[in-house]
Amino acid sequence: MNAADQATHTGDDLSQEAVQRYEHEYALAHHEAAHPTRQWYPGGLPEVFQTPVWAHAHAQECGRYPTAAMVRDTVRMRKLRVSVLRNVPIGRELLVTLSGLLTAPMFLEAHEIAAQHAQTIELAALPHVQVRVADEAVRVAYPDGFALRDGQVFTDGPDGPATIRGAAREYHARFKELWKDAEPFTAQMLAP
Repeated sequence: MNAADQATHTGDDLSQEAVQRYEHEYALAHHEAAHPTRQWYPGGLPEVFQTPVWAHAHAQECGRYPTAAMVRDTVRMRKLRVSVLRNVPIGRELLVTLSGLLTAPMFLEAHEIAAQHAQTIELAALPHVQVRVADEAVRVAYPDGFALRDGQVFTDGPDGPATIRGAAREYHARFKELWKDAEPFTAQMLAP
């Protein structure tokens, strides 16, 4: 079993239907395990940081997953991606906003939010993970997130994930500029 397969075995077996339904996210977990990633995540908490409780609340709230089975499978996919981040030491640079880190799904209790913040701090402290926090004005100027991995640019729009061809140089330059101007993440940023 290779490192990607080991990291993506979370103990939650996914149904074949779920793997097909979430083929992109399942493939993404394997791709993240194999390639360094630089990601601009302007809104919300990155999926690779989400606790199961947070992922469940977010999946219910966002409206993309109309059935309980889809919500459950989404949570399992988030667990898989967290496992990859935690267990595969492939470089990850995440550029986020403070409002994205702090905006919790509705109906979460204080202890659930505290558990999410603890996991965010733990994962951000991994030696292969770097997190920087961009100014809120950057989110307004660049509202669409993107990921750079394996010489490709990936976006997630209203119609789902997409690959932008021929734009890697432009997006790498944009990420480098945004990264340079952002502040390194510290645990104190999540302090109540």
